[in-house]
Amino acid sequence: MTSVISSLSLTQIKALSTATISGLTTTDAAAFTTAQMAVLSSAQIGAFSTDDIHTFNSSQISAISSKSIGGLTAAQIAIISSVQEAALSSAQISGLETDDIASLTTQQVADLTTAQIAGLSSKQVSALSTADIAALGSDISGLSTAA
Repeated sequence: MTSVISSLSLTQIKALSTATISGLTTTDAAAFTTAQMAVLSSAQIGAFSTDDIHTFNSSQISAISSKSIGGLTAAQIAIISSVQEAALSSAQISGLETDDIASLTTQQVADLTTAQIAGLSSKQVSALSTADIAALGSDISGLSTAA
């Protein structure tokens, strides 16, 4: 079955309620274009189910604005794959809420690139556990002096 999502205009995507988004199927979620992903609000991002988030490809993930990425919930963050995580820009990483950073698994923290680590604020770094900091290994040099 083909989803109608990809045929919706950006204005229509912006107008989707969180209730509508939470009721989408994974087929619908996978049908979002990168342009559509870019206009979603943080509330809309947070309304996707974890199954929906899991179906997003790396292009869809990288298209989420750094402002809206903070809408991801701890449960959504926890299921992000290594491929999806690799698609996150340093600006998107800096847009994550502190509780999102705290919900990263130690493996997800270890998988962060030096560029992604550079996007962490001091508040975000303080949300990392001792095990998370250790998992950064030599990539810890990517932390900015402000962090």
